[in-house]
Amino acid sequence: MKTFKWILVLVFGFFTAHAISAQYTLSGPSNANAGETKDYYLSGTDIAYANWSVSNGGTVVSVTYLGWNNGYKAQIRFNNSGPTAVSCQVGDEFNNVYRLFKRVSVCNVLNSGSISGTQTV
Repeated sequence: MKTFKWILVLVFGFFTAHAISAQYTLSGPSNANAGETKDYYLSGTDIAYANWSVSNGGTVVSVTYLGWNNGYKAQIRFNNSGPTAVSCQVGDEFNNVYRLFKRVSVCNVLNSGSISGTQTV
């Protein structure tokens, strides 16, 4: 009977520790120019699904599955300047749902101007 209790404790501990230890990382650049497309990565294990979104009028161009232990890559296009959030909702195989955010500062692209006429300094 003692052996059965220890086996039960070990099995319960394994599943509890596994569920609690779900760790996901959303990485990518923190700065972009309006009109640019950048790559963002979701890494972790036991990912059942990943839903990507972008605030401030950004667009999710494509999402690529990189493999069981490598996660996902998303190409994000930043259409407008200003503070923007890249976010990913992640579901694991145990039906837990996590939300990850990456803040991105998007700047306007400056176009070079020209000077006409006679200039003196």
